[in-house]
Amino acid sequence: MIKKQLNPFEIKALITKLISKFTDVKDFDNYVEYIEILDNQQDKKTIAKLLFKELYNLKNDDGSIICFLLERYADKEELTKKLWELLKNNIVSNNVKIVVINFLRGLDTDWQLDSGDEILLG
Repeated sequence: MIKKQLNPFEIKALITKLISKFTDVKDFDNYVEYIEILDNQQDKKTIAKLLFKELYNLKNDDGSIICFLLERYADKEELTKKLWELLKNNIVSNNVKIVVINFLRGLDTDWQLDSGDEILLG
């Protein structure tokens, strides 16, 4: 059975809807439908690109759904590289940097954070 392939605008709308509806990991079953639609998309790079934009523009301190989806759809090497780019970007908010630092810790990457204050205060 061929699953419908969404265009980038439809993928963006689906991701936005998922992020806006997501309230708690305990309610994960409520979001399986959205995730299955994303799982069925052939263009995972577009999904990852849109998720990075969502992370960059994160307004609250809960990026757990974005991080979960990024880990699911982004290539691990590219994911780590882009997360480090976010950390080093002076324009990125401290909230986003804190989410990124925690995300990097959870990815089991080999990394050292020598100057956390420097990164956060950039």
